[in-house]
Amino acid sequence: MNIGYAMLYPYRGSVHNMIYISKLFEAEGHENFFLKCNASVPHCYNRLIKGTSKLLECSKCYLGGVDTFPVKNISSIDPKVRKEIDSDLFYEIVSSTSFSLHRIETDEDCLSSEVLYTQQKLKPLAEIVYENACKWIDENKLDLVFIFNGRLDMPRAVLKACESKGVDFVTFEASYPGVALEVNDDCRSLKTLHSIARKYKDLPLAEHQAAYAGDIAVKMLNKKNLVWRLYNENPEVAKWPINRNLKVLIVPSSNHEFKGVDAWTPEWKHPLDGVEKVIERLGASFEDCVIRAHPNWNESIGVSKDGYKSERVYESWAKEKGAYIIPSSSIYNTNDLMREADYIIVQYGTAGIEGALLGKKVIGLSPSWYSESDISIQIHSERDLDKLNGLDDFDSELVVRNAFRFLYVFHKRFPQYASNIQPLNIYENEYRVGASIEKILRAVSENKFDADDQSFGESTCHESTLVQRFMEGDVACFNLADEAGHESFKIERKFHYRWIDGFRRLFKGGDR
Repeated sequence: MNIGYAMLYPYRGSVHNMIYISKLFEAEGHENFFLKCNASVPHCYNRLIKGTSKLLECSKCYLGGVDTFPVKNISSIDPKVRKEIDSDLFYEIVSSTSFSLHRIETDEDCLSSEVLYTQQKLKPLAEIVYENACKWIDENKLDLVFIFNGRLDMPRAVLKACESKGVDFVTFEASYPGVALEVNDDCRSLKTLHSIARKYKDLPLAEHQAAYAGDIAVKMLNKKNLVWRLYNENPEVAKWPINRNLKVLIVPSSNHEFKGVDAWTPEWKHPLDGVEKVIERLGASFEDCVIRAHPNWNESIGVSKDGYKSERVYESWAKEKGAYIIPSSSIYNTNDLMREADYIIVQYGTAGIEGALLGKKVIGLSPSWYSESDISIQIHSERDLDKLNGLDDFDSELVVRNAFRFLYVFHKRFPQYASNIQPLNIYENEYRVGASIEKILRAVSENKFDADDQSFGESTCHESTLVQRFMEGDVACFNLADEAGHESFKIERKFHYRWIDGFRRLFKGGDR
């Protein structure tokens, strides 16, 4: 088979995972072909979100790109290869990038003049990259293409080219451990994750699996988990800010990454529509509500520089309804607020997982990573409101147990090659021998991946013990020893470029 690889934002650590996958295919006799951007477009997400010059950002992508690894068959995007595309395809390629750059929150924001202006700035990119990707697929007779992310402009253009050519593709993103893969969909897909979550949510964890989930849980609640970007890493102890008998905590999410994605879209026109219906059904008052504005909204990211578009929606609602809002600039510990809350209302953020780990009544207003894992009551429309009756028989320990199972799904079943790709930091991994491409080929034929770890416990005995110890605050049993004795190898750049990865470690993660 001829296999293509498009890692068009190589400043991210995922480029090493792409090279790793290419080596697996090469070892099985397949031919690899790589596509890179050679400063070929006037504007892209990477430049626009940082507001930096083409000289600076394109130089970074060149230094991080596939040219710096010992691979062959590298094609560069040619700006002269460009063709006008229809409006629907153009929108598909650039919309998510424009929404993220301007951190939109409402349908009206999507149609703002600044968003539409940014979309037009990205038109050359859409036409150049799409046509180049089609040409690359045809000339190399590609049978399968790996694409980083698949959501943002350039990767999205490659994805749409694959669809138009009828070529299967696999999108990939960093996961810790392993690599998050999805077949014939972008990185926001819930297809494989929900399938695995449904299959394993009623199966007990073995002792080592429960211990692993507990380790992740402890790190997550203490802001020590390994993720691309952490928020409010050194929070201040928080107390419930208002004197009410009933305590309802609302923890909203940013909508820009998932706007317009069917898999993530509830029937509510806006999450606050769902909040109002849920509050009414719970018999609560708006004055019982505390909104914790997302710390992300206070960060200077993207061309809009702040998240006020999101915060002002909730600020205005709080003022109108008499709810209390904690601003995004606050460093109050959200977990402290969760511990005091009677109900926690979320969209799809990690607050839903953290609330479940604290044994709380979590209500989700949108499909999410965990919406099929029984750690929350999912209310996606008015028709779902009767599900709230289930809170009458709420079992805190069961919710924590389900949260453990979901964490194991998310970190060890859903990511592929979780035993072979072990993170050293957000940029580097240890790669262990013994992986094969069989699971990828099977996933392409079945249009979804199986669980990477398909084992489970024979009973709930060990799982229950560890869950109870976690709930009692005894976390010593979750200090896992480092695994040893595995044969590993490095994914290294060409000799003269090996300084790059050490230099990259000096910078923070995320789009800063």
